[in-house]
Amino acid sequence: MLDLLGRAGQLKDAIYMVGKMRVDPDIVVWHTLFGACKKCGNVHLAEKVFNQAVQVNKIDIAAYVSLANQYADDNDQWLCVLYEWIVSLLVPGGFPSGLDPGR
Repeated sequence: MLDLLGRAGQLKDAIYMVGKMRVDPDIVVWHTLFGACKKCGNVHLAEKVFNQAVQVNKIDIAAYVSLANQYADDNDQWLCVLYEWIVSLLVPGGFPSGLDPGR
């Protein structure tokens, strides 16, 4: 049902349905919502879905890829996010003050 709502572009109804579930949503639920966000181009909701997905499984690579793909579709955010991810991977805690080459 969640997938049908998402494919129909009914994101508000899909989110409402997740909120009314009697069990905690699992990773499949969050990935289904990622698909709906991508179809509708809703980056803001995709970020919220990502946060929920990584709470379920912090090393869920598919969640990171789904969010990256969502950002790739929204060109304004893609480069900023890519830069931040690279910095976080290369330098734990970011660059020291005044040494950040990207700023």
